[in-house]
Amino acid sequence: KYDNAEANLDNLGSGKVVYDDMPSYAAHGWKYIAVDKDGWFYIPFGPPFNIGIPPTSVSQIRRVDPKTGNAEIWALGVRNSVGGDVDPRTGKYWFTENARDWISDDLPSDKLNMISKIGEHFGYPYCHQGNLPDTKFAMGHKCSEFTPPVYNLGAHVAPLGMKFYTGSQFPAEY
Repeated sequence: KYDNAEANLDNLGSGKVVYDDMPSYAAHGWKYIAVDKDGWFYIPFGPPFNIGIPPTSVSQIRRVDPKTGNAEIWALGVRNSVGGDVDPRTGKYWFTENARDWISDDLPSDKLNMISKIGEHFGYPYCHQGNLPDTKFAMGHKCSEFTPPVYNLGAHVAPLGMKFYTGSQFPAEY
């Protein structure tokens, strides 16, 4: 983190590490960090594979306090979210999620999700797209146990994040 970075772009000085509890592998490692109005970071952590029971340190979204570096697990059961954004009106974190591969050409759907309460589970690896049990990992689980997506985007759409638009460039109907 660089204090007052916008005012000092030509001479940033030394940065400060806020949080470094990151996985050491590269698979599903490229992410965008969202920041809410209070400066908290939202960081997605994907698993190191396409499908499988993930280690407890991944398949989640963490919320990090920029002052202390303390993290909370904000969401679980997230396969591969490249990024999301905080709704400026409600403060809720929304994120896109790339679904697993190798079920079929048109299944499962990638998703748009919203965290409505801390610790929600979005289904991975047990349930995909809110209503499709995984044939190998769903044993003992029902899709109704998990938070469904706000919207299924379609298979292999590969959504690489999303942002809320707060400008005035477009007409009101958009």
